Amino acid sequence: MDEELAERRRLIRLMRRLNSELDQLGHVFAKKHALHPTNVRAIFLIMESGLAGTPITPGDLARRLGLTTAAVSSLLDRLEQADHLVRRPVPGDRRRVHLEVAPEAMTLAAGFFHPLNARLTAAMEDYSPQDMAAIERFLTDMTREVSGYREANS
Repeated sequence: MDEELAERRRLIRLMRRLNSELDQLGHVFAKKHALHPTNVRAIFLIMESGLAGTPITPGDLARRLGLTTAAVSSLLDRLEQADHLVRRPVPGDRRRVHLEVAPEAMTLAAGFFHPLNARLTAAMEDYSPQDMAAIERFLTDMTREVSGYREANS
């Protein structure tokens, strides 16, 4: 095996390790706050959609989670009852709603994840702007490929 291929495989293993650690951290958060891991994934997807400025609907969420619309409807009901979620009517279409993470849930998540964000930010200090640009491009490309593979196999 040539060096370039070996390096790429090492990076793939490191990405799998990071993904596993993040997944385990999600489970820790879920357990600490008496949430099912799928609920945490749903909250994360809703939050990320909101931060990206692309509101998510229940149907979008069902597709992203790989669940039926009925299962997502029950999940959303539980999250709304627990004050983790807000459903907002879509302007001009009363039948549709956009999902938002409730302020209380954002506060809960911030309390848990902000210390990690501070550690991650500190760990980035040794990287140059050029390094950061390359890492951003790498992560964007890898996310696109994983997402495309997931969609092709769903």
